[in-house]
Amino acid sequence: MTDHAAPSTSALDASQHHTALFANLVIQQTNMALIFLGQAPHPQTGAIETDVQAASVFIDTLDMLAAKTKGNLSKTETDLLQQSLTSLRMA
Repeated sequence: MTDHAAPSTSALDASQHHTALFANLVIQQTNMALIFLGQAPHPQTGAIETDVQAASVFIDTLDMLAAKTKGNLSKTETDLLQQSLTSLRMA
């Protein structure tokens, strides 16, 4: 008997859950950077704020995440992260 069986449903569920959590993390960091770049209103006050230093922390965090996870993400996860970084750098 070999160990080449298909992954269990619970393993697939965990993988999908991790993918969703990763996407949520990237989107949260991106949204916070956009808020501090003055590209989106603050969710509590509705005011437009600009704090480039604060935005830089969120962008740098995403950049670190990209470096630390290189080669360990799915194409979809990699694309999301790279698209987020590109759009933030352009803003």
